Parts: sequence; structure tokens; C-alpha cells
Amino acid sequence: QITSSYNLYMGDDTMPLYYVGGGDMSSPMRVTIDDADGKENDEHKLQTFHAGEKYILIDAGGGTVDVATHEVLENGGVEEIIHPTGDKWGSSYIDDLFIVLLKQIFSAEWIDEYRHKSPGKYVEILEDFQTAKCCFYEDATYSTHDVQLPYEFLCFLEEKCHALHTRPEAMIKQFQKPLKFYYELFEIVPVQPRHSAAHIMFSTSTSAVVPNTTTAASHCKNMMDDVCRLTQVTVTSTRKNKNDEEYLEMDVRIWKCMFNAMIHRIVNHTQQLLNMERLQNKCTYLCLVGGFSASHYFQEQMRKYFGPLSPYKLQLVIPRVPMLSVVEGAAYIGLRKRFIKARRLKFTYGIKMFFNKTTARNNGIDEEYIKQYTTSDGMVRDCFKIIARRNDRIALDEVKKTVSFKTSKVSLIPILRSQKRNPKIAADGIEESVLKIHHNDSSKQEIITEFHFYGTLITVYSYPKNHPNDKQRIDISYGI
Repeated sequence: QITSSYNLYMGDDTMPLYYVGGGDMSSPMRVTIDDADGKENDEHKLQTFHAGEKYILIDAGGGTVDVATHEVLENGGVEEIIHPTGDKWGSSYIDDLFIVLLKQIFSAEWIDEYRHKSPGKYVEILEDFQTAKCCFYEDATYSTHDVQLPYEFLCFLEEKCHALHTRPEAMIKQFQKPLKFYYELFEIVPVQPRHSAAHIMFSTSTSAVVPNTTTAASHCKNMMDDVCRLTQVTVTSTRKNKNDEEYLEMDVRIWKCMFNAMIHRIVNHTQQLLNMERLQNKCTYLCLVGGFSASHYFQEQMRKYFGPLSPYKLQLVIPRVPMLSVVEGAAYIGLRKRFIKARRLKFTYGIKMFFNKTTARNNGIDEEYIKQYTTSDGMVRDCFKIIARRNDRIALDEVKKTVSFKTSKVSLIPILRSQKRNPKIAADGIEESVLKIHHNDSSKQEIITEFHFYGTLITVYSYPKNHPNDKQRIDISYGI
């Protein structure tokens, strides 16, 4: 992951970024933000989150990027505006793109052979790249940025090149491609215009939507034919000493392409959130935490698209140690159990039930299904009884109940979840689990099923109404 050596100073009685609330657990949080001109404030100016203000929090790590949207409440807590979202857009995927580039310069066969023969040394390639990645764009005026190539890797390439009567340096210098090539190689998606995302259906899918790469490249076609060169900077003229340092000098536009392959997806996703009715023209801050957020280029791009000089005019909140604030925030969340007062559900939850035909029709189940799945006693099976819908506001400790009836000595209560807001039948979702209730008498009994919505878990209980102590229970995580 990208890390930073900076320190975070926020005053003696304030909490780190993720924690909204003062030392007394009720006063607003003070943070360091950008000035109105969009530049980072070097004087560590302290500002305040006020009740009613809304912010987006991007936790950009090495693997995933997780996005939360909160509204600050009067008591210093927060409630979710939209359920947490995100995807595999972290900085470690930039490392993968560097390997993709090496396979283009030399060959996939060579790189894969080196990885299998010398896995430990192969890791050094990634470690050296990560070191170079951390300091990329520290000086925005540079036209190139170097990455060290491990000695053993270069020796391996020398052997391979010898059979072709060439050298690694020659293969590198001959690799001259237009910028369009990198847009297509790294599958860079274009940043959408500000309001275009409003018409995109919001999805919880973990797979990113990648448009046609020709379209992705066309938005800057005036520079797509510019050639981006690679050169090798050699400290010594021989490759006999293991301490010799050799670097691959890369045009900064190639570096930007690798970063943009992830950043553009994050920007588009954030724009989708900002264009939703609950946040449109109502969001004040964009908070950046996590290792990727320490990247100078990542911060510059977030300022460009969302900062005070952008159409969104958000104030960026960036801790001096973005990765540390995640750790500290987790600790404070542990100390304050009721920090998040209300959540927005990522899924629709319910149980599988039998409906009579009238109830089935009222719930939108089509006639063909009713005809095919009606039992001999006139009940429609495998229907989705909704308890709480996706994106519903659920207060902490809220309880929702439903009633079903005993039909045999053992009652099965299948617990369902669905990505649809209005699932109609069990096939519209998946089974989380099945609660099993054993009955000791033959009388008709009502069965109560309760969904308890806690801070990080949903706990489901089922029990006979006349035997409330005979409870069966399962726990469901909000994040699954």
C-alpha cells in the first residue's frame, strides 16, 4: 500500500477523522481541510463538522476502496445516507498493471517463467515498484519517474536476450507506444460528465463496468498519438556487481495511466453518489483515508474533480496519515458502540413463506408463477415476505417482526436476502440460513420471526408465540 510519513495534528481534545465527536463524546469533530482556493492548508487550520452536514468518506486501501456516506447528528453521532459501497480499486491493482507492462516490453512467457522459478525474487520487482509508487508525483513538474529493476531480474533478462542477440536496454528503448496504447492496455474508463451518472442504475456489484476501450481513449484523442518513451538509466556500465542500481525511467503519462485505471473508477462511483437525490447539492465534505489516499497524485485528482474549484465545490479532508486514521477510527468505534445511529440497508431481507393467491397477486407475483406453484390447499409456495428493503433507513436496535403459522411438527423458517428492492419470490434472492423450530403439541400456533438491527450485525430470532423462550437465532453481517 501507499503510505505516508506525515503526522496528524488535530488538537488536544479532538478525535481522528473517522470519529465525529469530541473528547466529551458530544462536541463536533475538528479537522484539517483545504483552503477555499483548493490548495492544501499548510497551517493546519481547524474546522468543524456541524449537525446536519453530510460527507462522503473514501477509505482507499491497497485492495478495496470502501465508500461511506454520513449525515452528522445533533448528538455527535452519524447516520448512513446510502448503504456502504465500493469495489476492488485499491493501489495494489496498480502493481498488477506494472507487471502487465513488463509483459508487453519483454514477453508474458519470460515474466511468468521468472515468477515460477524465483518467486522470492519476483516479489522484489513488486516491492521496488511499490517504493517508486509511493513517491510518484511528489514533484508534479517532473516529466519522468524511475522504478528500480532488481539485479537478479536483469540478469535473467540478459540470459533471455542473449539468445535473441539483443539486450534488455535495447528492448526497452524500442518499446515506444502512443498514449492510446496505454489507455487500452490498462482498460482506463473515461470520467463521466458531472450529471451523466444520475441516469446510471446504482449497483452493489463488485465487478466494475468497463466500457469499450476505444471510447475510453477518445475523450483525449488530441493527445492519444503522443509517443510515451521508456529508457533505462544505468549507474554503472557493467552488470557484474549486485550492488549496481539500474532504473527503468518511465514517462509520467504512463504512471498517470496506471493510477487512472483505478482513480477514474473511484471518481465515477463518487459522482454517482453525489448525483443521487439524497446527496445532490447537499454534501459538504469529501474525506480521504487509507493508504492509497496518501498518494500525491490521488489527492490531486480528487481535488480536481471534487475540490473547492470543481463543480461539486466540496471541501477535502485529508489527514496527515490517512492510513493511521483508519486504525484510530476503528479503535474509537469500539469505544463508542452507538456512533452510527442509523444505517441504510445494502440488501432486502425477509423470509420464505406460503401466500394465499390474493396476497401473492397483491405482491406483484405473476399469474404464471401462481398457477405453477400453487399447492393442493390453494397456497402459493416459495414467496418472498419482505421484512426490510434495500436502502431503507434502519435505526440502531430497531426490531421488525412478522408472523407465520405452524404447518407440521417442525417449522422451517428460511431467511432470505436480495439485491432487489422489491423481490417477489424466493428465487429473487438467496437463503442466508434456515431456522428450525420443533413443536411439542399439535395445536395451531403462530410463529414470530424478529429481525434485530444492531450496529454491525442483524440478529434474527424465531419462536412459537406461546413459547417465547424457545428461540432459535442466527447472526447476519451487514457487509456480506
